[in-house]
Amino acid sequence: MTITDDVFTQLFSDREKLQERLQEIEGCNGWQINDCYAKEETRGLAVYEVLDREMQAHWLFTGPWREWQVVQELLAHLDWVSEVIVNASTLFRALGHVIPSLHLVSCEEGYYGFAKRRSDTSYINMLQSLVVPKFENLVQLTAFLRLLQVGKNPYQSESSQSVFTDMESNAQDLVTRAEHRIPNRSVFKHWQSFFLRNARSIATSQNFHLTLSLGPYVSKCFAYAEHGALLVDYPFFLCENIVDTDLCQLMYDLANIDVQDRYYLVDLYFNLDVPSHFFTHLAHHHMIIDLEKIISSEPGSEQEREHINRFAKLSRTHDLFRTPVPVWYK
Repeated sequence: MTITDDVFTQLFSDREKLQERLQEIEGCNGWQINDCYAKEETRGLAVYEVLDREMQAHWLFTGPWREWQVVQELLAHLDWVSEVIVNASTLFRALGHVIPSLHLVSCEEGYYGFAKRRSDTSYINMLQSLVVPKFENLVQLTAFLRLLQVGKNPYQSESSQSVFTDMESNAQDLVTRAEHRIPNRSVFKHWQSFFLRNARSIATSQNFHLTLSLGPYVSKCFAYAEHGALLVDYPFFLCENIVDTDLCQLMYDLANIDVQDRYYLVDLYFNLDVPSHFFTHLAHHHMIIDLEKIISSEPGSEQEREHINRFAKLSRTHDLFRTPVPVWYK
């Protein structure tokens, strides 16, 4: 029987069938399917936690054959990124590979990948708890994000450029949807002009392009090992996004960490030579997140007040929305 995409999708959405298939894979007899941690329906991708006979946790990656070529390219690139970092110094060699070893198995309906779960300590959650980060981990983190963007982007197509061609109109649409939700206060006086100006700058600048990205997983996939190493040890799928978006997202999620640590993150990422256009992207990305949160909250709710207060804090960070460079970096 020919396994079609529909059959594949049905197989991996049926926990019982997936459990049966797992028992047929060599070395996996007696293993148990646990929770699904990540899924992309349109691509037929899923990541499950599975437990072996000794109750040790592993990640099970599943995907259809149509994704096989892309997956091979991405795995080769991730292996290269990990090799570059681990060979950068004796310290990083001792800390080990950022990316786990993935064992691939092919079946009629697609492929399976197995990786041993190496840690259950979230690195980003640890930083959000105001734990002082180790300098070497910040180097590992920034190096990984920069190297991820090097080389071929297998997702790029002609339609990808709509990200830039639609940027100004999307920004204007967001302003229209949000303007009645933003209080008439001096701290918000320049938000619309600042937001639209930055959108125009990104859309027309030659400094921006699309590249590989961790997307929504950038603050979820990093873990921390007992021996002090940074690991990519939670499920993720790669996508394409505007260059340096992953750092922008991290800076948003880590807004409460020490100013000096935020400073280190930016300087390490750009090797002490931060281009001015990055801050335009940073401010625009953070405004999009805050505005979308305000719009999605219930008018007059405590949640809305919290989002508006954060938007006000963002305004002060950018000198009342007059400059893209945050005040803590000057």
